[in-house]
Amino acid sequence: SDLRNLIGSGYKVYFQTVPNKYLGKEHLSLLYKYFTNPFFINTASNYLRDKALLTKINIRISPKVKDIDKKFEGSQLWHSDHHDSKMLKIFILLKDVNLNSGPLEVLNKKMTKKIMKDINYDCFSKNSHSDSLVNTNHEYDVMTGLKGSIIIVDTVSCFHRGSRMQTEDRLILEANYRSEEHTSEL
Repeated sequence: SDLRNLIGSGYKVYFQTVPNKYLGKEHLSLLYKYFTNPFFINTASNYLRDKALLTKINIRISPKVKDIDKKFEGSQLWHSDHHDSKMLKIFILLKDVNLNSGPLEVLNKKMTKKIMKDINYDCFSKNSHSDSLVNTNHEYDVMTGLKGSIIIVDTVSCFHRGSRMQTEDRLILEANYRSEEHTSEL
């Protein structure tokens, strides 16, 4: 079925989550089993330097937009997630993603850390989401790929943005991992 019919009217029209109720318990169980296999858990644990806990699984869609000249907002602007000191997100592309799909764009961790220090970045400030955080001369990665490609990003330590000017749908499976130590503080 067309996933665009399943998405809600969330505040991010440009980046929606398919409600888990549409996936069904059997599919959710399979996704949980997939993302808790040793490859993903060990990858996340090694990066986080702690036991990694799977905290979220979502199917996300960035629907093609009618008005590509619309002003960008929220996560369409450069930002850092504020959920933890580190968080690893694993994205699996459920469709080919190209420049027309509004792909995720990521600035490397070293440059992000330098910018954060230079400007005294505060992820809770009113200026925490802004295209001015990253200069146009900074090199960043554009996460395009074929269906089935896996993208792994620390969205706390790396400035990122996405869902910009998409003239094609972007469909991804997202899993979030946090350290056991930080998760217990929630």
